[in-house]
Amino acid sequence: MNFVPDYLPLHHDVLRQFHALSAYPKSDMLQDIRNQFEVALVEIVNENTGRYPAHLINELAQEYRSLNVLASEIDAYDRQLQKAKSNYKLETDQCEPITLESWDQYRLNRFKAPSLEQAFTKLDAKTSNSKPDASGDQLEKVFVALPYIWEDPTVMLPEDMATAQQEEDELKFSGGTIELTCPISFQPFKAPMISRKCGHVFDKPALERFLENQTKTCPQGACGQHVNMKDFVPDLVMQFRCLIHTTKKQKTRASPDASTDVVD
Repeated sequence: MNFVPDYLPLHHDVLRQFHALSAYPKSDMLQDIRNQFEVALVEIVNENTGRYPAHLINELAQEYRSLNVLASEIDAYDRQLQKAKSNYKLETDQCEPITLESWDQYRLNRFKAPSLEQAFTKLDAKTSNSKPDASGDQLEKVFVALPYIWEDPTVMLPEDMATAQQEEDELKFSGGTIELTCPISFQPFKAPMISRKCGHVFDKPALERFLENQTKTCPQGACGQHVNMKDFVPDLVMQFRCLIHTTKKQKTRASPDASTDVVD
């Protein structure tokens, strides 16, 4: 004989805990792990200025992509959980409130209450087909760009780097170089920011002085896009261009016999 009901309606005293239920790890664990990958890449650049360490970086990139797949699956599970919570809440709101009188009715299954677990399993998260969206992933862009910018940080990247990576032939570029200085201040980048609207890059302090917390026309000549600070995100590819350039130049100065094939 059951002395405790199998299921009970949601009680108002636990609403806060109910709404806090999530499939995500506590705090910013995933972002903290991603930050560690960036730190590892910086250390690789600082310690390796010679031949491109393809094996080391490829292993790191593979682990990073595995993390993103896991994050995508967690995201799918969380969407499933939030939908299940919504369905469960609608059902439990229709149940008789828990009282001393209704307790026995629920215990004897005369009153039915929904199950959050069952509401969750009824839904299909389709996690097996979950693919992370790398379009806005700055660190993924760095992993893809590194084989190109390692020898020459100012090199132009192919428009379709994903396709270029799959080609076995020697890469051919259309010419031109990327400036490692801000178009506003004409100083080397320290905190490069890229516009999500037009793709132009500026140093954060100079950009903030130019925009003055307003929306203005992009300072890149002939661009015409109207931008404000919310349109900009850190440009990790440019950060690594500058880091590789600076590190190579410092190592060359410290070793007079080393190759002087460094862009100034």
